[in-house]
Amino acid sequence: MVELRKYFYQTYYKNEYYAHMFQDLLLLNDHGDELWIYDEQDAIDKFKELIKPYNPNNLMIDAKNDIYFIYLCNYLNDVGYYIEEFPTFLERPTERWNLSYDKVRKKIIERDGYNGKVAWKDREIFVDNLKFIKKDKYEISDKTSNILKTISTRGAEFNSMSADEKLEAICNSIEYLLKPEKKSDKFIVLDYSDTEGYLSDEIVKGYRNKLECFRHSTKDDINRRNYYTELQKDFLISYGLLIINYIARKRSDV
Repeated sequence: MVELRKYFYQTYYKNEYYAHMFQDLLLLNDHGDELWIYDEQDAIDKFKELIKPYNPNNLMIDAKNDIYFIYLCNYLNDVGYYIEEFPTFLERPTERWNLSYDKVRKKIIERDGYNGKVAWKDREIFVDNLKFIKKDKYEISDKTSNILKTISTRGAEFNSMSADEKLEAICNSIEYLLKPEKKSDKFIVLDYSDTEGYLSDEIVKGYRNKLECFRHSTKDDINRRNYYTELQKDFLISYGLLIINYIARKRSDV
């Protein structure tokens, strides 16, 4: 889970536009309600709810939602998403009303080829069908990509997975590469001497053990997952891909 105000405070400066346009939001960092999201899909769902047609008539609620909207823009942009219908919006967001009313209405008019009143329901349907696409954050070889996709229970492309799903797939892929005999509990022990000590059988075992919580759904496992920050998960994903690439190259028969 991610608390969006804290996430904004930790990441806004990475984008020059956010740093210039929304620095005033830092004053709210220690005040107000905490704004939690469960995962990236939850962030997308909440973003869509905020830009569905609404009447701006409650100043207090609208002001809160406008801030929440910028936090969501920052989060989705930082983790690598863009909106297919508005490709640059998350990088350079304007006001919530501007997207919800002006931009959505204009896009529907352009799409349908008429100029006139756009029904409330048409805007709702359009927002529901917005496509959020994640950029390929992790560059992986075709071989590694195929292994990860094979291991995925839903045959998903790696870069379309959530962070937790990526870590589950990496852990399962390492086991798949090091335990080729399904009926055997024995893992292959590779020669890691050409990694200058940066990889070893013990290091790989330790890494796999850390990721076990992403493979199971007990209360303890879920609590352990939540212990990791987004930055830690990102590091573990990058490190896991390095391990898979190395093992796959050593095992030329895969």
